[in-house]
Amino acid sequence: MNLGGAVGLFFGAILAVSPAQAATINAASPALLDVASAIASASDGDTVIIPAGTANWNSTLTITKGITLQGATTVTGDHTTAMSATDSTVILDTVVGSSSGTSPLIQATLNNPSSFRITGLTFQYDPNVTTKNQTGAVIISGSCNNFRLDHCHFNRLYGFHLAVSDMFGVIDHTIFDVRAGTNEMINLSHPHYAPPGDNNSYLHGDGSWTDTAQFGTGRFTFVEDVTITSYGTNSTDGIIDSLFGGGRWVARYCTFNNTRALGGHGTESSGRARGCRSVEAYNNNFVITSNFDLGIARSGSRLYYNNTYAYTTGYVPNTPSVVCYRELTPFQNWGGASGNNAWDYNDTTDHSGNGLGGGSNGLYGSGTDNSGVTGETYLTDTTKNWTANQWVGYMIQNLDQSVSGYPYCAFITGNDAHTIHYALGGATIGASSTPLRFNSGNRYQIHKVLVGLDQGGRGKGDLLSGTAPLNNGAIGWAHQVLDPLYSWNNKIGTTLANATLRAEWFTDGQGFPTLSENRQFYNQNVTWTGGQLTTGVGVGPVANLPTQCTPGTDTTGVTTNPPGVGYWATDKNTLYVCTASNTWSTYYRPYVYPHPLVSSVPAPPGNLRILQ
Repeated sequence: MNLGGAVGLFFGAILAVSPAQAATINAASPALLDVASAIASASDGDTVIIPAGTANWNSTLTITKGITLQGATTVTGDHTTAMSATDSTVILDTVVGSSSGTSPLIQATLNNPSSFRITGLTFQYDPNVTTKNQTGAVIISGSCNNFRLDHCHFNRLYGFHLAVSDMFGVIDHTIFDVRAGTNEMINLSHPHYAPPGDNNSYLHGDGSWTDTAQFGTGRFTFVEDVTITSYGTNSTDGIIDSLFGGGRWVARYCTFNNTRALGGHGTESSGRARGCRSVEAYNNNFVITSNFDLGIARSGSRLYYNNTYAYTTGYVPNTPSVVCYRELTPFQNWGGASGNNAWDYNDTTDHSGNGLGGGSNGLYGSGTDNSGVTGETYLTDTTKNWTANQWVGYMIQNLDQSVSGYPYCAFITGNDAHTIHYALGGATIGASSTPLRFNSGNRYQIHKVLVGLDQGGRGKGDLLSGTAPLNNGAIGWAHQVLDPLYSWNNKIGTTLANATLRAEWFTDGQGFPTLSENRQFYNQNVTWTGGQLTTGVGVGPVANLPTQCTPGTDTTGVTTNPPGVGYWATDKNTLYVCTASNTWSTYYRPYVYPHPLVSSVPAPPGNLRILQ
């Protein structure tokens, strides 16, 4: 499947069908058979009208035509006013009670040059069905660059509400009411993505990781003027996520009530799938009335700005976090970022000046647990006499506990003369059946990882391929460029400094060793008032752009234009980044709002990013 081609074609394809050729076809009722009959008589460019009424759908409606599917439900409001729905055309989700148990209500597959739209429909739970659909009630996939879902109401369905794969377009003016215990509300992925001009077919998101972030272009799935409300008490209820590889999405001008909202799986627990590649989240409003966190970035690069977070007294939300779960435990296909895994960039004898000076293959220490205890959550070796905390930030692995051939591992949080403590991951994050444990007699090794594959703050790299992934025929580092996350002008309440990115594991507050502020991620420098900018992101008019700035430092040794500190020019709506000493490069301007498929105004020229 190919998503290549010029961004300039993005809007042109929707004009391929002349309005004079389009027809309007009325379904006799909202019943599944009547809607399917109307679609059968439609052609690309036609509109199928579903009248007001309520219908139980107990099997899947399949769509492969570039049509508009239009109901009578109305949704009013946007990011400036509260949104509400008048549910006139209601589809009850009875299909999850079918023999398959996970079938969608709608399965649409569209490819260019078709355009596709769903508007004015309410998708509602059937009170007699409680089976969770973990694939999506509405699934839309293909290579269509002109996809729009708007003015719909998803009302407390069981499981995923919407899954969109490989589509460029927009989800707008839609209400998602989230049932308690429902995790990924909207799943946005690009497993078959190909960079512009690349006509090859890729799988698992591999192609997405051979391209730049494409910030500021139309090569994303946009979610704008949407309200998502969770009725649960779990901090994972109702999030936007990327499960199936290479996800690229933008969340803007949305309201999130009691939801984490900003997810994105990494290259770990989704099997062969690669992690979420790039996300923009800006001008959103988060309203927190319970103990919810504000999202986790598990891979790739992101821009967070101009978001506001309101909270009820007594419930202060956790700020967005950057994590690398492979530094907590091994995963199928990829193993753990143990410092001794060829998928990652590790500290070996080829890298001088790091830590304590590793030996052959980057081995810093080894031995055998002699605690006499079974299942301990720390390592004991009384034959050693270590200096206090000398191993903080290194990785320890148990050679006698493994999954898929990879030893269990975790990053070290502290040590005394004979004992090493490490971050407790494992089952806590659903990675493996049990976290790292040591039994007396287990062998251990200590290594150091410098960069994890696809981790936060990494981007374009070598093409990986195969069901059992390989890099040019072997397991090996993908030479991924530094591609940081940037965060600015986000507020919790009225406090600017609170809404910052952090790289901490929740269990113990320890930082992931490969994720450092002012290298992999940059927060707004709230104390900067002018002059040289050496850390974070400065904010102000372009006239105040500092003449002196600090570029990035890449732990892989690459010295060519690594992005460093940033500056958001408020009057130009432009982010500049420092790519060489005292040298600013234009990095990002937001894509036109409203989205061209909403406003019917052709998109401007795309990517302004000149790096990589």
